[in-house]
Parts: sequence; structure tokens; C-alpha cells
Amino acid sequence: KMIRKIAHDLESENPLTVQAALCYSIQLSQLDDGIDDLDESQGLIDCVVLAHKFFERELWDLKSIEDLDSGVFRKVSWSLQEYVDNEATIWMLMDFGLYHRGLVVFGE
Repeated sequence: KMIRKIAHDLESENPLTVQAALCYSIQLSQLDDGIDDLDESQGLIDCVVLAHKFFERELWDLKSIEDLDSGVFRKVSWSLQEYVDNEATIWMLMDFGLYHRGLVVFGE
């Protein structure tokens, strides 16, 4: 549910954004025990931001995300620098691919 909410706050339209973010979050949860707690970790948001970059037509400037003050972003302090670090980690966990080889696409 939280991935869908974050994607909504970023005005995501492509259903692949949510599916990819879920896949990324499953991988990142191996290293980040608090990924589901937005007060503790921005990892879940970072998974959605990364998926958004690849599957959406309308893209956010990353600096603009840092300045967002609505929805989930009103309650958290999202750091661009931390995102850059997490993005590299997510890429490594995903074997540098958009989808993990074992991903099951929902609804198919």
C-alpha cells in the first residue's frame, strides 16, 4: 500500500512503476531492516523514485523531490544524497537490471 501511495504522490501513471518498486524494495530489504518504516528509512521511497525514473513519461527533477511538501513527503525528510547512495545499492542488488530475473508480473 505504501508503495502505491508514494507512487501516487509522485504522480506515477505506469503500473510498472509500482511493480518495479516492489521488486526493488524486496531486494533492498535484505540490507535495510527498517525499509517499511518511513521514519527510520527512506529506502522505500528511493525504490519508488528509481522505478519512476525508468517507467514514467513525466519525470521529476530529483532536487524538486527533496522540496516536496505533500502526501508522504510532508512527513519525511527525503535526502537526495542518501538517494544517490541507495540507488547504487539497489542497482547492485538488481544485478544492474530494471527487473530481477525472477520477477513475477502481477495481473498476468
